Amino acid sequence: MGFIKFEKLLSETHRVEDKFDYSFAVKKLHNLIAQAPNFSIICVVGPYGSGKSTALHQLRPRTADKIWFEFDAWKYPERKDLWENFVLELARQFDERTFNRVEKNIDGRQNDDKKTLLKAASQGLNMLMPGAAVIGTLEHFLQTSPATRTYQLQKILTSLIEEKLQSKEATIILEDIDRSGEAGIFFLETLKAYLSSLEGRDIAIKCVVPVAEDKFDASIDSYLKCTDITEYFRTPVPVLDGYVYDLLEGNILDEMAKLQVIQFCKMLFLHFRDQMSPRKLKYILRTANSKYESMEADGLKPDARVAIAIEASRLLYDDSAGAHTKYFQEFVAARRIRGEPFARLMAAIAHSERLDRIDASEVLSFAFDERTNLPMNGRRSCQPWFGRQIGTGRDQASIHSFYFDY
Repeated sequence: MGFIKFEKLLSETHRVEDKFDYSFAVKKLHNLIAQAPNFSIICVVGPYGSGKSTALHQLRPRTADKIWFEFDAWKYPERKDLWENFVLELARQFDERTFNRVEKNIDGRQNDDKKTLLKAASQGLNMLMPGAAVIGTLEHFLQTSPATRTYQLQKILTSLIEEKLQSKEATIILEDIDRSGEAGIFFLETLKAYLSSLEGRDIAIKCVVPVAEDKFDASIDSYLKCTDITEYFRTPVPVLDGYVYDLLEGNILDEMAKLQVIQFCKMLFLHFRDQMSPRKLKYILRTANSKYESMEADGLKPDARVAIAIEASRLLYDDSAGAHTKYFQEFVAARRIRGEPFARLMAAIAHSERLDRIDASEVLSFAFDERTNLPMNGRRSCQPWFGRQIGTGRDQASIHSFYFDY
Protein backbone atom coordinates (compact mmCIF):
# COMPACT_ATOMS: atom_id res chain seq x y z
CA MET A 1 0.00 0.00 0.00
CA GLY A 2 1.36 3.39 -0.97
CA PHE A 3 1.03 6.79 0.67
CA ILE A 4 -1.18 8.24 -2.09
CA LYS A 5 -4.90 7.98 -1.34
CA PHE A 6 -6.34 9.23 -4.65
CA GLU A 7 -4.02 8.36 -7.54
CA LYS A 8 -6.53 9.86 -9.98
CA LEU A 9 -5.44 13.32 -8.78
CA LEU A 10 -1.99 12.56 -10.20
CA SER A 11 -3.19 11.52 -13.64
CA GLU A 12 -1.50 13.15 -16.64
CA THR A 13 -4.40 15.05 -18.16
CA HIS A 14 -5.42 18.70 -18.40
CA ARG A 15 -9.13 17.89 -18.36
CA VAL A 16 -9.40 18.23 -14.60
CA GLU A 17 -10.75 20.67 -12.06
CA ASP A 18 -8.27 23.41 -11.12
CA LYS A 19 -6.71 22.14 -7.89
CA PHE A 20 -3.87 24.67 -7.83
CA ASP A 21 -5.99 27.85 -7.75
CA TYR A 22 -4.93 29.37 -11.05
CA SER A 23 -7.92 31.72 -10.88
CA PHE A 24 -5.82 34.80 -11.67
CA ALA A 25 -4.30 33.20 -14.78
CA VAL A 26 -7.69 31.80 -15.83
CA LYS A 27 -9.33 35.21 -15.58
CA LYS A 28 -6.51 36.76 -17.58
CA LEU A 29 -6.93 34.18 -20.35
CA HIS A 30 -10.69 34.69 -20.33
CA ASN A 31 -10.30 38.44 -20.86
CA LEU A 32 -7.67 37.90 -23.56
CA ILE A 33 -9.89 35.56 -25.59
CA ALA A 34 -12.99 37.71 -25.09
CA GLN A 35 -11.23 40.84 -26.36
CA ALA A 36 -9.37 39.19 -29.24
CA PRO A 37 -10.63 40.01 -32.76
CA ASN A 38 -12.82 37.49 -34.49
CA PHE A 39 -11.04 34.76 -36.51
CA SER A 40 -7.77 35.32 -34.61
CA ILE A 41 -5.23 32.72 -33.52
CA ILE A 42 -3.93 33.26 -29.98
CA CYS A 43 -0.60 31.73 -28.99
CA VAL A 44 -0.31 30.99 -25.25
CA VAL A 45 3.38 30.51 -24.43
CA GLY A 46 4.66 28.99 -21.21
CA PRO A 47 7.02 26.38 -19.78
CA TYR A 48 6.24 22.75 -20.53
CA GLY A 49 3.82 21.36 -17.93
CA SER A 50 3.13 24.77 -16.36
CA GLY A 51 -0.67 24.39 -16.54
CA LYS A 52 -1.54 26.23 -19.78
CA SER A 53 -3.99 23.58 -20.97
CA THR A 54 -5.47 23.04 -17.51
CA ALA A 55 -6.10 26.77 -17.16
CA LEU A 56 -7.74 26.87 -20.59
CA HIS A 57 -9.92 23.90 -19.67
CA GLN A 58 -11.42 25.94 -16.82
CA LEU A 59 -12.81 28.36 -19.43
CA ARG A 60 -14.92 25.70 -21.12
CA PRO A 61 -18.39 27.28 -21.55
CA ARG A 62 -21.59 25.70 -20.34
CA THR A 63 -24.08 27.49 -22.64
CA ALA A 64 -25.58 26.38 -25.97
CA ASP A 65 -24.58 29.52 -27.87
CA LYS A 66 -20.89 29.08 -27.03
CA ILE A 67 -19.17 26.09 -28.55
CA TRP A 68 -15.85 24.67 -27.35
CA PHE A 69 -13.69 22.35 -29.43
CA GLU A 70 -10.43 20.62 -28.60
CA PHE A 71 -8.09 19.20 -31.23
CA ASP A 72 -5.06 17.23 -30.02
CA ALA A 73 -2.44 16.88 -32.76
CA TRP A 74 -0.47 14.40 -30.65
CA LYS A 75 -3.15 11.77 -31.28
CA TYR A 76 -1.97 11.62 -34.92
CA PRO A 77 1.69 10.55 -34.75
CA GLU A 78 2.51 10.80 -38.45
CA ARG A 79 1.31 14.43 -38.58
CA LYS A 80 0.72 14.04 -42.33
CA ASP A 81 -3.00 14.64 -42.27
CA LEU A 82 -3.53 17.29 -39.58
CA TRP A 83 -6.10 19.10 -41.68
CA GLU A 84 -8.11 15.98 -42.38
CA ASN A 85 -8.03 14.92 -38.72
CA PHE A 86 -8.87 18.47 -37.63
CA VAL A 87 -12.03 18.51 -39.78
CA LEU A 88 -13.02 15.03 -38.64
CA GLU A 89 -12.44 15.85 -34.96
CA LEU A 90 -14.62 18.95 -35.15
CA ALA A 91 -17.35 16.91 -36.85
CA ARG A 92 -17.02 14.21 -34.17
CA GLN A 93 -17.50 16.75 -31.39
CA PHE A 94 -20.78 17.92 -32.94
CA ASP A 95 -22.39 14.47 -33.03
CA GLU A 96 -21.89 10.99 -34.47
CA ARG A 97 -24.22 11.53 -37.41
CA THR A 98 -22.34 14.65 -38.52
CA PHE A 99 -19.02 12.81 -38.13
CA ASN A 100 -20.17 9.88 -40.29
CA ARG A 101 -21.41 12.23 -43.01
CA VAL A 102 -18.19 14.27 -43.09
CA GLU A 103 -16.04 11.13 -43.01
CA LYS A 104 -17.94 9.71 -45.96
CA ASN A 105 -17.49 12.98 -47.85
CA ILE A 106 -13.74 12.97 -47.25
CA ASP A 107 -13.38 9.28 -48.12
CA GLY A 108 -15.31 9.84 -51.33
CA ARG A 109 -12.89 12.51 -52.49
CA GLN A 110 -9.91 10.29 -51.62
CA ASN A 111 -11.35 7.38 -53.62
CA ASP A 112 -11.89 9.65 -56.65
CA ASP A 113 -8.22 10.65 -56.53
CA LYS A 114 -7.10 7.00 -56.27
CA LYS A 115 -9.24 6.05 -59.28
CA THR A 116 -7.69 8.86 -61.30
CA LEU A 117 -4.17 7.70 -60.42
CA LEU A 118 -4.92 4.08 -61.37
CA LYS A 119 -6.42 5.20 -64.65
CA ALA A 120 -3.38 7.32 -65.46
CA ALA A 121 -1.00 4.51 -64.55
CA SER A 122 -2.78 1.95 -66.72
CA GLN A 123 -2.93 4.33 -69.67
CA GLY A 124 0.75 5.07 -69.24
CA LEU A 125 1.47 1.40 -69.89
CA ASN A 126 -0.01 1.71 -73.36
CA MET A 127 3.09 2.34 -75.44
CA LEU A 128 1.00 3.76 -78.28
CA MET A 129 -0.28 6.67 -76.18
CA PRO A 130 1.67 9.90 -76.64
CA GLY A 131 3.47 11.18 -73.56
CA ALA A 132 1.45 14.39 -73.62
CA ALA A 133 -1.75 12.37 -73.25
CA VAL A 134 -0.38 10.61 -70.17
CA ILE A 135 0.58 13.92 -68.64
CA GLY A 136 -2.86 15.34 -69.38
CA THR A 137 -4.52 12.38 -67.69
CA LEU A 138 -2.30 12.85 -64.65
CA GLU A 139 -3.25 16.52 -64.36
CA HIS A 140 -6.06 15.96 -61.86
CA PHE A 141 -3.89 13.71 -59.69
CA LEU A 142 -1.08 16.23 -59.66
CA GLN A 143 -3.54 18.86 -58.50
CA THR A 144 -4.16 16.86 -55.34
CA SER A 145 -0.96 18.28 -53.81
CA PRO A 146 -0.90 19.07 -50.06
CA ALA A 147 -2.08 22.62 -50.80
CA THR A 148 -4.93 21.46 -53.05
CA ARG A 149 -5.86 18.69 -50.64
CA THR A 150 -6.01 21.28 -47.85
CA TYR A 151 -8.28 23.46 -49.99
CA GLN A 152 -10.67 20.55 -50.52
CA LEU A 153 -10.82 19.88 -46.79
CA GLN A 154 -11.41 23.55 -46.08
CA LYS A 155 -14.43 23.51 -48.40
CA ILE A 156 -15.87 20.63 -46.39
CA LEU A 157 -15.10 22.52 -43.16
CA THR A 158 -16.80 25.67 -44.44
CA SER A 159 -20.00 23.75 -45.18
CA LEU A 160 -19.85 22.25 -41.69
CA ILE A 161 -19.30 25.64 -40.04
CA GLU A 162 -22.11 27.32 -41.98
CA GLU A 163 -24.46 24.53 -40.97
CA LYS A 164 -23.54 24.27 -37.29
CA LEU A 165 -22.08 27.59 -36.12
CA GLN A 166 -24.36 30.29 -37.50
CA SER A 167 -24.82 33.06 -34.87
CA LYS A 168 -22.70 31.17 -32.36
CA GLU A 169 -19.31 31.69 -30.74
CA ALA A 170 -16.73 28.92 -31.11
CA THR A 171 -13.41 28.58 -29.32
CA ILE A 172 -11.03 25.98 -30.73
CA ILE A 173 -8.12 24.76 -28.58
CA LEU A 174 -5.26 23.34 -30.66
CA GLU A 175 -3.24 21.07 -28.39
CA ASP A 176 0.31 19.83 -29.06
CA ILE A 177 0.70 21.65 -32.36
CA ASP A 178 4.18 22.61 -31.11
CA ARG A 179 5.14 18.94 -30.97
CA SER A 180 4.28 18.44 -34.64
CA GLY A 181 7.29 20.27 -36.07
CA GLU A 182 7.04 21.72 -39.58
CA ALA A 183 3.69 19.99 -40.11
CA GLY A 184 2.28 21.93 -37.17
CA ILE A 185 3.62 25.23 -38.49
CA PHE A 186 2.15 24.52 -41.95
CA PHE A 187 -1.20 23.71 -40.35
CA LEU A 188 -1.24 27.04 -38.46
CA GLU A 189 -0.20 29.02 -41.55
CA THR A 190 -2.99 27.53 -43.65
CA LEU A 191 -5.47 27.84 -40.79
CA LYS A 192 -4.74 31.54 -40.47
CA ALA A 193 -5.34 32.05 -44.20
CA TYR A 194 -8.52 29.99 -43.99
CA LEU A 195 -9.94 31.99 -41.06
CA SER A 196 -9.33 35.20 -43.01
CA SER A 197 -11.51 33.82 -45.82
CA LEU A 198 -14.45 33.56 -43.40
CA GLU A 199 -14.65 37.32 -42.83
CA GLY A 200 -18.16 38.67 -43.31
CA ARG A 201 -19.99 35.54 -42.18
CA ASP A 202 -22.23 35.55 -39.12
CA ILE A 203 -19.80 33.28 -37.29
CA ALA A 204 -17.43 33.91 -34.39
CA ILE A 205 -14.35 31.66 -34.23
CA LYS A 206 -11.19 32.10 -32.17
CA CYS A 207 -8.36 29.59 -31.95
CA VAL A 208 -6.00 29.17 -29.00
CA VAL A 209 -2.66 27.37 -29.33
CA PRO A 210 -0.74 26.42 -26.16
CA VAL A 211 2.98 26.36 -27.03
CA ALA A 212 5.93 25.29 -24.87
CA GLU A 213 8.33 28.17 -24.34
CA ASP A 214 11.38 26.38 -25.72
CA LYS A 215 9.48 25.39 -28.89
CA PHE A 216 8.27 28.95 -29.36
CA ASP A 217 11.77 30.40 -28.96
CA ALA A 218 13.21 27.87 -31.42
CA SER A 219 10.70 28.84 -34.13
CA ILE A 220 9.73 32.33 -33.04
CA ASP A 221 9.61 33.83 -36.54
CA SER A 222 7.29 31.09 -37.77
CA TYR A 223 4.94 31.42 -34.79
CA LEU A 224 4.80 35.19 -35.08
CA LYS A 225 3.90 34.78 -38.75
CA CYS A 226 1.09 32.25 -38.30
CA THR A 227 -0.55 33.61 -35.12
CA ASP A 228 -2.13 36.97 -34.28
CA ILE A 229 -1.64 37.40 -30.53
CA THR A 230 1.05 36.08 -28.19
CA GLU A 231 0.35 35.73 -24.46
CA TYR A 232 3.07 34.63 -22.04
CA PHE A 233 1.53 32.32 -19.46
CA ARG A 234 2.83 32.95 -15.96
CA THR A 235 1.30 31.65 -12.77
CA PRO A 236 2.05 32.31 -9.11
CA VAL A 237 3.24 29.52 -6.83
CA PRO A 238 0.40 26.97 -6.89
CA VAL A 239 -1.85 26.79 -3.84
CA LEU A 240 -0.90 23.28 -2.78
CA ASP A 241 -2.44 22.92 0.68
CA GLY A 242 -5.78 21.33 -0.22
CA TYR A 243 -4.46 19.40 -3.22
CA VAL A 244 -1.55 17.70 -1.45
CA TYR A 245 -3.52 17.15 1.76
CA ASP A 246 -6.27 15.30 -0.12
CA LEU A 247 -3.68 13.15 -1.90
CA LEU A 248 -1.95 11.75 1.16
CA GLU A 249 -3.06 8.64 2.98
CA GLY A 250 -3.86 9.43 6.61
CA ASN A 251 -3.05 5.92 7.80
CA ILE A 252 0.57 6.39 6.73
CA LEU A 253 1.15 10.11 7.28
CA ASP A 254 -0.18 11.89 10.36
CA GLU A 255 -1.15 15.57 10.41
CA MET A 256 2.39 16.82 11.09
CA ALA A 257 3.83 14.62 8.34
CA LYS A 258 1.23 15.91 5.86
CA LEU A 259 2.06 19.50 6.77
CA GLN A 260 5.76 18.79 6.26
CA VAL A 261 5.10 17.37 2.78
CA ILE A 262 2.95 20.38 1.88
CA GLN A 263 5.62 22.83 3.05
CA PHE A 264 8.35 20.92 1.24
CA CYS A 265 6.39 20.98 -2.02
CA LYS A 266 5.83 24.73 -1.66
CA MET A 267 9.55 25.24 -1.09
CA LEU A 268 10.32 23.31 -4.28
CA PHE A 269 8.35 25.90 -6.24
CA LEU A 270 9.96 28.79 -4.37
CA HIS A 271 13.55 27.55 -4.67
CA PHE A 272 13.25 26.12 -8.20
CA ARG A 273 10.74 28.45 -9.84
CA ASP A 274 12.18 27.92 -13.33
CA GLN A 275 12.40 24.16 -12.93
CA MET A 276 9.21 23.18 -11.12
CA SER A 277 5.77 22.82 -12.65
CA PRO A 278 2.50 21.16 -11.60
CA ARG A 279 3.24 18.35 -14.05
CA LYS A 280 6.66 17.77 -12.50
CA LEU A 281 5.18 17.77 -8.99
CA LYS A 282 2.68 15.10 -10.03
CA TYR A 283 5.50 13.05 -11.50
CA ILE A 284 7.56 13.34 -8.31
CA LEU A 285 4.68 12.22 -6.10
CA ARG A 286 3.61 9.44 -8.49
CA THR A 287 7.13 8.01 -8.79
CA ALA A 288 7.92 8.37 -5.09
CA ASN A 289 4.75 6.44 -4.26
CA SER A 290 5.69 3.64 -6.66
CA LYS A 291 9.18 3.31 -5.17
CA TYR A 292 7.78 3.50 -1.64
CA GLU A 293 5.64 0.46 -2.47
CA SER A 294 8.68 -1.38 -3.89
CA MET A 295 10.70 -0.70 -0.73
CA GLU A 296 7.91 -2.07 1.44
CA ALA A 297 7.61 -5.13 -0.79
CA ASP A 298 11.33 -5.75 -0.23
CA GLY A 299 10.83 -5.78 3.54
CA LEU A 300 12.06 -2.26 4.24
CA LYS A 301 10.24 0.38 6.24
CA PRO A 302 10.55 3.62 4.25
CA ASP A 303 9.34 7.08 5.17
CA ALA A 304 7.14 8.66 2.50
CA ARG A 305 8.57 12.13 3.14
CA VAL A 306 12.12 10.98 2.45
CA ALA A 307 11.02 9.10 -0.69
CA ILE A 308 9.41 12.30 -2.01
CA ALA A 309 12.55 14.33 -1.31
CA ILE A 310 14.80 11.80 -3.07
CA GLU A 311 12.59 11.76 -6.18
CA ALA A 312 12.59 15.55 -6.29
CA SER A 313 16.39 15.55 -6.10
CA ARG A 314 16.55 13.38 -9.25
CA LEU A 315 14.88 16.13 -11.32
CA LEU A 316 16.22 19.36 -9.82
CA TYR A 317 19.63 21.00 -9.93
CA ASP A 318 21.41 23.93 -8.33
CA ASP A 319 21.82 26.51 -11.10
CA SER A 320 23.38 29.19 -8.89
CA ALA A 321 26.86 28.28 -10.13
CA GLY A 322 25.77 27.63 -13.71
CA ALA A 323 26.18 23.86 -13.32
CA HIS A 324 23.32 21.50 -14.12
CA THR A 325 24.30 18.61 -11.85
CA LYS A 326 21.22 17.07 -10.29
CA TYR A 327 21.00 17.17 -6.50
CA PHE A 328 20.64 13.39 -6.50
CA GLN A 329 24.07 13.03 -8.09
CA GLU A 330 25.55 15.46 -5.56
CA PHE A 331 24.03 13.51 -2.68
CA VAL A 332 25.40 10.21 -3.94
CA ALA A 333 28.87 11.66 -4.57
CA ALA A 334 29.04 13.28 -1.12
CA ARG A 335 27.26 10.38 0.63
CA ARG A 336 25.00 12.85 2.41
CA ILE A 337 21.88 14.97 1.89
CA ARG A 338 22.49 18.69 2.11
CA GLY A 339 21.15 21.99 0.86
CA GLU A 340 17.73 23.66 0.84
CA PRO A 341 15.03 22.52 1.01
CA PHE A 342 16.13 18.87 1.25
CA ALA A 343 18.16 19.06 4.45
CA ARG A 344 15.48 21.27 5.99
CA LEU A 345 12.89 18.54 5.45
CA MET A 346 15.23 15.95 7.00
CA ALA A 347 15.73 18.18 10.06
CA ALA A 348 11.98 18.79 10.34
CA ILE A 349 11.34 15.02 10.26
CA ALA A 350 14.02 14.34 12.87
CA HIS A 351 12.64 17.04 15.21
CA SER A 352 8.93 16.39 14.42
CA GLU A 353 8.60 20.07 13.57
CA ARG A 354 7.27 22.33 10.84
CA LEU A 355 9.81 23.24 8.16
CA ASP A 356 9.34 26.96 8.75
CA ARG A 357 10.27 26.53 12.41
CA ILE A 358 13.58 24.81 11.78
CA ASP A 359 16.48 27.08 12.66
CA ALA A 360 19.12 27.62 10.00
CA SER A 361 21.72 26.10 12.34
CA GLU A 362 19.82 22.80 12.21
CA VAL A 363 19.80 22.66 8.40
CA LEU A 364 23.16 20.94 8.11
CA SER A 365 23.60 17.63 6.31
CA PHE A 366 22.53 14.06 6.78
CA ALA A 367 25.15 11.40 6.14
CA PHE A 368 24.18 8.02 4.71
CA ASP A 369 24.20 5.17 7.19
CA GLU A 370 24.22 1.74 5.59
CA ARG A 371 24.00 -0.07 8.94
CA THR A 372 20.31 0.82 9.12
CA ASN A 373 19.38 -0.83 5.83
CA LEU A 374 17.60 -3.65 7.59
CA PRO A 375 14.16 -5.11 6.90
CA MET A 376 11.34 -4.13 9.23
CA ASN A 377 13.10 -4.88 12.50
CA GLY A 378 10.87 -2.70 14.64
CA ARG A 379 13.80 -0.80 16.13
CA ARG A 380 14.20 2.09 13.74
CA SER A 381 11.88 3.54 11.19
CA CYS A 382 13.60 4.37 7.94
CA GLN A 383 13.79 8.12 8.33
CA PRO A 384 16.36 10.61 9.58
CA TRP A 385 17.12 9.44 13.09
CA PHE A 386 19.29 10.66 15.94
CA GLY A 387 22.02 8.52 17.40
CA ARG A 388 24.66 9.31 19.99
CA GLN A 389 27.98 9.96 18.24
CA ILE A 390 30.60 7.71 19.82
CA GLY A 391 33.17 9.54 21.95
CA THR A 392 31.61 12.98 21.62
CA GLY A 393 28.31 12.79 23.47
CA ARG A 394 26.65 14.74 20.64
CA ASP A 395 23.55 13.78 18.69
CA GLN A 396 24.12 12.99 15.02
CA ALA A 397 21.46 12.69 12.36
CA SER A 398 21.75 10.08 9.61
CA ILE A 399 19.72 8.95 6.63
CA HIS A 400 19.19 5.40 5.42
CA SER A 401 21.12 4.87 2.20
CA PHE A 402 18.74 2.32 0.67
CA TYR A 403 16.56 5.16 -0.66
CA PHE A 404 19.24 5.75 -3.29
CA ASP A 405 19.13 2.14 -4.48
CA TYR A 406 15.64 2.44 -5.97
